[in-house]
Amino acid sequence: LSTRWIQNVLNIATKGRVPKILKLAKQYFATLTDHQYKNILFENEISVVRKDDVAFTVNELSKGTLEQLYLALILSMTVGFSDQYPLPIMIDDGFVNFDKTRRQAAFAILKQVSQKTQVLYFTANDEIRNQGFKVLDLSQF
Repeated sequence: LSTRWIQNVLNIATKGRVPKILKLAKQYFATLTDHQYKNILFENEISVVRKDDVAFTVNELSKGTLEQLYLALILSMTVGFSDQYPLPIMIDDGFVNFDKTRRQAAFAILKQVSQKTQVLYFTANDEIRNQGFKVLDLSQF
């Protein structure tokens, strides 16, 4: 009974949102990877398709690409649900393992996401000041 109830709740919550979420995930993943990847496939297992049409399963991805995929999926779900469930996103130095190019792409995605829902990004890295975000410097208090 509880399994059916959970499934029914998930069906109600995701109704009509899955295509939007998948579209956003593909868009975000392409942006995060500088368009090196063009698709995310959800079949028996999750795989991604590189721009040369070579597909990779999740366990074949580098740590950096896997983190980009995770970020794309999480942010697309958040935006997909934000019309009815507007919850803020809180990220605590989430891009510490990203190089400068990946970080800039992630910040570009956060700017898009912040148009739909509140984004709180906590960091000790001063680079965020140059990204056009409103910054609250806690050392000033």
